[in-house]
Amino acid sequence: MEVGGAWQLKRFEAPQALAGGGAVLWYHDAPAKPGEVRTALEAGGTPMFAWWPYGKGRVGVFLGAALGGAEDFGEATPFWEWDGWPDLVERMMTIGGGAGEEG
Repeated sequence: MEVGGAWQLKRFEAPQALAGGGAVLWYHDAPAKPGEVRTALEAGGTPMFAWWPYGKGRVGVFLGAALGGAEDFGEATPFWEWDGWPDLVERMMTIGGGAGEEG
């Protein structure tokens, strides 16, 4: 992934659901570099979690940003308030760390 800057964020027109629940409104705009990058999670057709081999393991990155207030999400639940968020973080760490499934 290639990040152009710490504040290079984009906003979806409306909150976009992650697989299983939770929604993303803002995300880091970090296009994948050519190579072995694998997308394991999307929101609105945009990669939200990707991983790639590095050395003897893997590196993973979550691109969603915990931004926006309740009024911005309407009926959707922000991903950081979603009950399934801790489990998803654990899964991303397992995939990114190279110890589990490949997404």
